[in-house]
Amino acid sequence: MAEGKYIIGLNEVPVGIIVPNSIFKLYSFWIGQANATRSLLEGKLFTPEEALQVGLVDEIVNPASILTAAERKIRKYMAMERNTWEQSKLNIRKDLITATSADQSEALQVMLKQWWAPTTRSILKTIIDNLQKK
Repeated sequence: MAEGKYIIGLNEVPVGIIVPNSIFKLYSFWIGQANATRSLLEGKLFTPEEALQVGLVDEIVNPASILTAAERKIRKYMAMERNTWEQSKLNIRKDLITATSADQSEALQVMLKQWWAPTTRSILKTIIDNLQKK
């Protein structure tokens, strides 16, 4: 992540958007279940330093060095034996892949109903209006 006055995170709940289980699983994979639960319910947006501390990002770099840092990281991975690396990564993420690959039609319907609910529309309008004033 670039250093500076940036933020990263998921603020869906305070905005009125339901967080599906698959998103929770992804978030908790990286920052742990307790952190993911608190952060999602509060809509916590992390500074680069906070994101690094909780494990949401691997590194903080100067914005001008983002591409170099990404290339350095991928070259490190590419230097490893491909099959071992791929299979290990799949094993580590097996439960996550299962959760995110499952049929989410029912959850999507619930989310869409909430997305179009007057309360959510009102919250989103307020946010957009406030952003336009800045």
